[in-house]
Parts: sequence; structure tokens; C-alpha cells
Amino acid sequence: MVVPFIFIFIYHFHQQSATRQAVSVWVKNRVASSYSLEPAPPGPNYKPILPSDRAALKSNILPLLATSPSRVITVQLASTLKTLISNDFPERWPELLDGVKALLASNNIREVGAGTVVVLEMVRAFRCVPFPVFCGIYQATG
Repeated sequence: MVVPFIFIFIYHFHQQSATRQAVSVWVKNRVASSYSLEPAPPGPNYKPILPSDRAALKSNILPLLATSPSRVITVQLASTLKTLISNDFPERWPELLDGVKALLASNNIREVGAGTVVVLEMVRAFRCVPFPVFCGIYQATG
């Protein structure tokens, strides 16, 4: 998976909306099926996401949410973000909170909107987590 190329493809307005939407759905499905660090059941089509692609996903998804060209793409990116948060936050993605704070403190309304989407996905990712686990997450981020 060549993450920077895929994100550029979604972002550029020169592509048709349906094409950008299809790529964002593919990214969401690819991340949902292959991002987990737990061993996956062996299969002929399983290809784990490389660590370099994981880093590229995490570094590009917040800016892409802030500049998302349509609501449909934002929904797909939000679902991708929830998977990233569920698997990596806070241990392997501590800088997420700084990114959210920067988005929410921005004077750009699109960035504030993206910040609220990120907070919503954080709540969704951890809403069914047992209380002792949640306390551990709170202590790691506080």
C-alpha cells in the first residue's frame, strides 16, 4: 500500500468524486482488515500493513480530514481513524492529542470540524472499554 499516493489521490480535486470516494472506501476496508497488531488468521489474500505505511497513515489522516473534499469521504476517513485509534492510541500514537488540540484551537472552521470528528471517533473507539482499561488510557494521556 503506497499511503502518500493514495492520500494525494483522495485529496486532489482533479479526480472525479466517485473515484475519490472509492479510494477512501478501499483505504477504510484495507485498514479495518489488516491494521491490527494481533496475529491474523492466515489466508492467501492477507497482507499486513507495513510499519512505514502505518506511520504515513497516522501522519496524514488529520490534515486530510481537515481538507476533506466531501462529507462522504470524511465519513470513510473517520472510520479509518477509529481503527487507528483503537489499535494505536495512546501507546503508539501519543501525538494524536496534540494534533486534536491544534485542530480544535484553529481559526479555520474546517480544522475545528475535523477536530470534533477526531474527538467523536476517540469516544466511539473507547465507549465500550471496561473502566480499569479506560483509567489506564486516561493516565497515559494525562
